[in-house]
Amino acid sequence: MRQKRLIILVLIAAVASAGLWAQGMEDDTVFSRFPNALGAYVCYPITGGLTYQHWFGRAGLQATIGGIAQTSGSFDYNVQAAFQYMLYGEDFADWFSGGLYTNVLLGHRGSGTTGSDGPSYDPVEYLGLGVGIEMVFLRHLSTSVEFMYVGSYPLALEFGFGGSLKYRF
Repeated sequence: MRQKRLIILVLIAAVASAGLWAQGMEDDTVFSRFPNALGAYVCYPITGGLTYQHWFGRAGLQATIGGIAQTSGSFDYNVQAAFQYMLYGEDFADWFSGGLYTNVLLGHRGSGTTGSDGPSYDPVEYLGLGVGIEMVFLRHLSTSVEFMYVGSYPLALEFGFGGSLKYRF
């Protein structure tokens, strides 16, 4: 009697784990085979710069840093970090893949001058929430578009738009 119960328990566990195996196979996309990406990212109203992205399964992180300094003494820089969660990702063909994800963005931008009138500095903090679409061509060339609401301090709320061009590896 105990052997029957043990056999039934093992069969139930095997059937349940087969479902987990199948789920793992569905998640084998270009994002899991090439989880890293380097490139450029631009986001209105924060600006943009060079970016690095990594997917940890369905969760992703992206970091962006950019800046400019002019000989006139003016400068502008930004630092951004985004948490992304993949809602849907699939390889549609050998050369084309796509994914839909949510996006939570934290950012800081500073601008100012070091002119003869004295130094000035204007910092702004950002928090954005939205969705993004990433398309991957030829398994490595990645482009994305993101739509989000972006709040800032000093207080303001506006509709934001982001985009990137990256190489996935």
